Amino acid sequence: MGVWGAGLYQNDVALDVRGAYRDARSLGFVGERLASLVLDMTGASEDEDEDIAALVLADLLWRDGRLDAPRRQTALDLARRPGGIFQFDDLASRSSHAKALTALADRLVSAQRVPTKAAEPYVEQSDFKVGEALAYPDGAGGWWILRVVTLYTRFSGRSPVVEVLDWRRDGMPDASTIAGLNWWRLSDAVILGEARAKETLAGLIQAGRLPPSAVWEDYETQMAAPHVPVIRTSERDPAFKKMVRLGVTVPPTRPFTSDWFIATNAWTRWKELPEKLTAYFGDRKASAD
Repeated sequence: MGVWGAGLYQNDVALDVRGAYRDARSLGFVGERLASLVLDMTGASEDEDEDIAALVLADLLWRDGRLDAPRRQTALDLARRPGGIFQFDDLASRSSHAKALTALADRLVSAQRVPTKAAEPYVEQSDFKVGEALAYPDGAGGWWILRVVTLYTRFSGRSPVVEVLDWRRDGMPDASTIAGLNWWRLSDAVILGEARAKETLAGLIQAGRLPPSAVWEDYETQMAAPHVPVIRTSERDPAFKKMVRLGVTVPPTRPFTSDWFIATNAWTRWKELPEKLTAYFGDRKASAD
């Protein structure tokens, strides 16, 4: 965990939890269902991670008027723990940390606002197949060509996780062309752990993120281009209707190995997909050879 300050949100876990909370809430999830999704998405379930996640969730749920008694009591016990959550070396940081926890405890015992009525969230149950090719307009007259590599289930539904195929020309490719397209490798991809490749690979295998027979290239290809979950937000989602199912299925050449390779903030809605892909790859046409 990265900690750079004494405040409640001045550490990596707290920011991950807050980001996941906002993401899931934006899709209509609330209360305990929302809290469970956040913990699943962030994996904050060990030692200090679990403690700070419990505090942040309590704070966020309280602000929404949806903090229940068990979560409030757990958070209060943590906020009132002698010595706090983090052990700071300097007196000033210890004092600031104590004040932040006291302020949180005071807030949690005060009255919550009346929550707004929440509609049942739309949970997509897609029928996309692994290897299915899709096309989505790039907003400039061309198409992003995508391939489904797995299904995304972190929001309790089934949504496609896609990789981008290396198509930089005008027009829509035909079936035979699609079958020959490679996945688009980022030129500036950061391969974490590359300096100690042998140890990194062994650790990933031990953690179950790669199969026992994996080699370094299996990990490198997972990191060399993004896996992007794309979420349909409603049955009538107009942006989803712009997507074209190309009727072509080509097995991925870099088999997907683990949800660990999907960052918690990697998902996007269909309407935001062109902007997301441009952020990763730059302008599609300008990248053409």
